[in-house]
Amino acid sequence: MVTLCNRSLFYDRLRQKLSLALRKNEEFGIISLDMDGLKEINDNYGHRAGDAAIKEIAFRIKSLVGELDTVSGLGGDEFEIIVGNVVDRNDIKLLTKRIDCEIIKPFGFENFKINLRASIGYAHFKEDGIEMEVLIEKADKSMYEAKRECKEL
Repeated sequence: MVTLCNRSLFYDRLRQKLSLALRKNEEFGIISLDMDGLKEINDNYGHRAGDAAIKEIAFRIKSLVGELDTVSGLGGDEFEIIVGNVVDRNDIKLLTKRIDCEIIKPFGFENFKINLRASIGYAHFKEDGIEMEVLIEKADKSMYEAKRECKEL
């Protein structure tokens, strides 16, 4: 069973991380992740499969981030991640690539093999902003850009 933080706890932890990073001159990242294709999974395999797919993505994300990082389910198929131990923007980018590579592995549900995918964006504290709202907006915009690029392929 994977336990995720809710929206309220995510914002609380983000405020704490922001305050600490400003005081200690640390860097961190925010990752926005939106599962792609949930409607198709629900339509083709049923809502139990869709729920299982969301849980599987949460499990895969949690398996790749640090113990002190925060993984939040913001509703439905949306996730936000606060990533510490970041040296620079490239660290976050590499983690998003690892998460993507893990998510796209086929998922077995009952007798079906379901392909999972997600759009992932990120923001880097300091380089992309030092205010909570700015960082969240930057990560979301980055995620929506990835989603648009995926649809164009």
